[in-house]
Amino acid sequence: MRVPSPGGAGLAVAVHATRGSVADAVGLQGGPVGAEDPDLSSQWAHYVGAMEALASPPWQAEDETPPATSPRPSFRTRLAAASRQMVQHQNLALSMTRRDLPEWLRPSDVLGDGGDADDAREWARAYGLPRCADPVASWAALGALAAIVRLSDDGHRSAVIFDGSGPGSPMSSWARSIGFAPVELDFTGSRASLVALDVDIDSLDVITRLHPNGCDSEDVDEALAQASWALHVGGLISLTLPLGPASADGAVGPADVRAILARAHDLGFVLVGDPDGEMTTLMRAASEDPGGAGSAYGLVRLTFRRR
Repeated sequence: MRVPSPGGAGLAVAVHATRGSVADAVGLQGGPVGAEDPDLSSQWAHYVGAMEALASPPWQAEDETPPATSPRPSFRTRLAAASRQMVQHQNLALSMTRRDLPEWLRPSDVLGDGGDADDAREWARAYGLPRCADPVASWAALGALAAIVRLSDDGHRSAVIFDGSGPGSPMSSWARSIGFAPVELDFTGSRASLVALDVDIDSLDVITRLHPNGCDSEDVDEALAQASWALHVGGLISLTLPLGPASADGAVGPADVRAILARAHDLGFVLVGDPDGEMTTLMRAASEDPGGAGSAYGLVRLTFRRR
């Protein structure tokens, strides 16, 4: 990930327009894995053979009485069933494994350069994930999705995912496209999150709160507190927060992020990532080139695992 460039001013404008937002971005590192079209030749052969068999009478002799069995479905019914099976084969979930994910997709990371958001969106598009118009939302969701595949997938896509990222995020549609069945939550409105997260204790595998409906300095503690009882041991919560000065609505600075990590640790969470490494460097670099006073200048994605 690059440190903020002269394009950071445009990034700050985009952040200011939507709380917790950053900017547009691109530049693939290590080429993306392209999604291959399914080979339907063998399926089509089976389909044609099935149609020929369905069209043939079940007996050969003209004067032979048909066997006394239950009524056979009509040809139209059998054709519809075969067609449905064909469609199901064409709509198989997109395959994604740990090996497909580039190293630059980190569970916890900092977006301070608009180019990196475009990188994420272009990689997702090249891989075959559903299109997303917002590169910042793409960056936020792709890192969280990579964390789920790497850390919460048992190989059967059975992880229970609660996504509160809002309709502007591709998180749920991307998770569905690779075989998960996420539950989308609405965390908008007064005390809505307390009502929405009505689940049993230790019952969830993953909770996501990502841009554009991510957390901010005022509700991040509530989100972590909820996750501390809703997630089972080993479960993940991935959230984003706007980076900015104290004057920016809901934004956090490097020192605030440190405090959040400490409070999360007290609730039983460990950060999936190295806060003392590149994350700190990127946060400090972004804060030195804010591009606009009083507005957010970046986005931080934090992924925690419950101990």
